[in-house]
Amino acid sequence: SVVQREGCKGLMIAVEKELLGFDRDSYQKKYFTPAVRRECVSKIIRAMTRFPGDSELQEIACMALRNFHTEVNDPRRITDSSGLNCIGAISDAMRNFPYSVQVQVAGCEALVKGLLLQ
Repeated sequence: SVVQREGCKGLMIAVEKELLGFDRDSYQKKYFTPAVRRECVSKIIRAMTRFPGDSELQEIACMALRNFHTEVNDPRRITDSSGLNCIGAISDAMRNFPYSVQVQVAGCEALVKGLLLQ
């Protein structure tokens, strides 16, 4: 799960940089297309379902999904291969780690941001 954790962290940082206005005309802007972003969301959800017991991965994945809510049209429609969507994955993470402040905060931020933007 270390690979998935670091992958989610990298995606979260890439989106944050773009949201903050860094690298507007760089490789990231040219190749980080909407289709690629949708695939990234799907991969994040898949990592969350494959490693439900990794609290750090769940926290980072929720933070990444929070950022992708502004970057992907209706991320709730994007699912992993089992049909689980963003809200389901975030809810599962929060349910699996009820005493992890980090997971709860990241999950709430992702849900609130996603629901407010829809």
